[in-house]
Order: sequence, then C-alpha cells, then structure tokens
Amino acid sequence: MLTIFDILFFQLAVLVRIIKKMVKKCFKIMSLSYFSFV
Repeated sequence: MLTIFDILFFQLAVLVRIIKKMVKKCFKIMSLSYFSFV
C-alpha cells in the first residue's frame, strides 16, 4: 500500500537524479567551452 509520502519521496528521488544528470551535462559543456576559449 502506497501512501502519499512514499509517492512524494519517490518523485523527489527521481527529480534529484535528473538534476544531477543535468548538472553533470552542463558542467561538461561549460568546461569544454572554457577550454576552447583558452
């Protein structure tokens, strides 16, 4: 039986995972553009 808290916690975990992936991708793009400008 899923409670509303279980659903919220699961959505939060998925959101954190997506944000981490996006941050990694942005960091990679930023470092690549930084090295191409140097």
